[in-house]
Amino acid sequence: MVLTHSNTPRGSISTSALEFTNDIVQLPNGYAFHDSPLSLIGLGSFGVVYKGFSVIDDKKVAIKKMSKIHVKENELRVIRLIIDNIARGYKGLFDLKIVHRDIKPQNILIKYVGKSKQLLSAKITDFGIARTLENEESDLCNVAGTLFYMAPEVGANLLKTCQYDFKVDMWSIGCLLYQCITGQVPFDEGSLCKLFLYTACANYDAYDPPALPETTNDEICAMVHSLLEIDSSRRCTPVQFYDKATSFSERIS
Repeated sequence: MVLTHSNTPRGSISTSALEFTNDIVQLPNGYAFHDSPLSLIGLGSFGVVYKGFSVIDDKKVAIKKMSKIHVKENELRVIRLIIDNIARGYKGLFDLKIVHRDIKPQNILIKYVGKSKQLLSAKITDFGIARTLENEESDLCNVAGTLFYMAPEVGANLLKTCQYDFKVDMWSIGCLLYQCITGQVPFDEGSLCKLFLYTACANYDAYDPPALPETTNDEICAMVHSLLEIDSSRRCTPVQFYDKATSFSERIS
């Protein structure tokens, strides 16, 4: 999972870059252990730290070998916190009838705590193109937002007038969570153009949801797919997302 964060000092490498089986450690290209046998720096709760160096510039690095189970547990804690915080934050916007229209990684403020820089919170920011829906009957119909996180019904306005509401933010959150899990956006430019066309023509059956890694937690996988539903009438609502996210968070924490 992409959100495994490197908490090592500058010049170190992320523990998520290590691949190992039992006692065999395979380092990413450009790094090597400092000594043979391995030179031990210290022991931690979940791993062992060795001396290492960059074969490119000979800079010293600290290489931490961690059990895969602890890496996975940490990744789940991080994604749980992000899902929980974004759901709670968006519930506040929804209660105020605000449609953000540009939720993406760059507009999520991450806060860390302590020397280990443990993830503390994730907050939605930048309301430059946000709009308020005064009542349930009001809708928006102009193109706004960032392409890779833009809901199909927003982009469909390039072809015809398509009204939209809060559910466009649910799609954007789905794209964001997908990227947190896989390290890439769920749709490229060509795929997005097709989604806009499918939506403008109401040809929802032509849509193939993006696949997630088989190792993804089942509940997270279901949540992301409910957010990335091309038919907005079937897409997860802000209240449903809040209920799913907070329930999941309480059980995982």
